[in-house]
Amino acid sequence: MNKSAQSGVFYGWVIVAVSFISLTIVLGTRFSFGIFYISILDETGWPRAATAGIFSVSMLTYAVVSLGVGAAFDRLGPRRMFPLAALLLGTGFVLSSRITTLWQFYLYYGVVVGAGFAALGFVPHVSLISRWFVRKRGLASSLALSGQGVGTLVLAPICAYLIATFGWRQSFLIYALLIGLLIPVMLIWHRDSPASLGLQPDGDVDPAQVKMPERPAEAMPGAYLHITKTRAFWALFTIVFSLAFNHMTLIVHQNQYLVDIGFKPEFAAWMLGFSGILRSGGTIIWGSVSDRITRETSLTISALLGVMALPCLIWAQTASSTWFVVLFVLLMGLGYGG
Repeated sequence: MNKSAQSGVFYGWVIVAVSFISLTIVLGTRFSFGIFYISILDETGWPRAATAGIFSVSMLTYAVVSLGVGAAFDRLGPRRMFPLAALLLGTGFVLSSRITTLWQFYLYYGVVVGAGFAALGFVPHVSLISRWFVRKRGLASSLALSGQGVGTLVLAPICAYLIATFGWRQSFLIYALLIGLLIPVMLIWHRDSPASLGLQPDGDVDPAQVKMPERPAEAMPGAYLHITKTRAFWALFTIVFSLAFNHMTLIVHQNQYLVDIGFKPEFAAWMLGFSGILRSGGTIIWGSVSDRITRETSLTISALLGVMALPCLIWAQTASSTWFVVLFVLLMGLGYGG
């Protein structure tokens, strides 16, 4: 009998815990780019727009690679794909620490690191959690994905300290080491599905209670392309694209913006970290709520919170008010978390 069954703890929660740890480190490093951005500009003197474009290339790479991540995950499983992805991401950070030209940064961070983020990001982890949970999928997914917020809270101020103490190049190397530490954790604890341990989703004992959704015979690559012809698909695509475009733009420029309008860099870094823990709270709250109300309602309410946050950031520029920044972080964190 599986150890988790003997102890009364469903092994799916172990998967959630490992996923939380992974996303804490991976997304914490991803969302701290804005802090690196300031230091890299100071040292290199590269144009702001051109340097910020590196993160855009990283996001484009993320989107393109994500198209194949699902298929790779189905073929390799988490115990093989995640360590390989961690190795790729760590290599990208090492290479980024050695850059001397702008094109190298575009290649190493924009492409290599971007691909690593995609292979260790939301898509495969949500897919993995959905294998282990059906009835509690919203709660389980939100707990795992809350790692992004915790990672931002923890790594944003740490990143600022590391850069101030060792420089941004050495900080990239430290990030590579952190990613490398995930590899043994993934190899030891991850499992492909409940069936691999003789379990049922949600820890149910009676297979008749709930079954793992079976993949139909016609669900081969390309079989779902008809979905792209529906208005619902393109509506969801537009929503996700708009949210990502908005939030990732803020991630890159928020720190520098706050410094430009008169706030100290330490305050800007802490606000980035504070927004991270609020994202975690929003993720858990709305994930749990979405199990009780519709996903559409949860998404709509949380998106409206994000919309309400943006004027606060504009008002902070004219008034240099700390309270406007805090209110922005509060609304955006809880909203984007949803």
